[in-house]
Amino acid sequence: QVTWNRVESRQWGTSVCKVVYAPSQFSWTADPSKRFKSPRNADWLTSERIVSDYTQGLRVTKLDDATYFHATRLGRPQWTRNLKKRLAIGNHVFYD
Repeated sequence: QVTWNRVESRQWGTSVCKVVYAPSQFSWTADPSKRFKSPRNADWLTSERIVSDYTQGLRVTKLDDATYFHATRLGRPQWTRNLKKRLAIGNHVFYD
């Protein structure tokens, strides 16, 4: 949902690929050793299901405007200080 919110804002790019591969936005795209791997673990399968649900219209209402997120293992990164916290889901915190 954050990725699509970024596409709609046009600030990071005008397509999912442009947003995902925008410089320094997602840790897995910033690391060349991870960028082109095809994972097939449980987390990947969950991600596929979530994308499928999203494309079928399922939304998390509180994330309608969220354009940022981070993993909780990072604490609260400095770059979030001027952002509004929207919601925490599992190991991620979302902001707009």
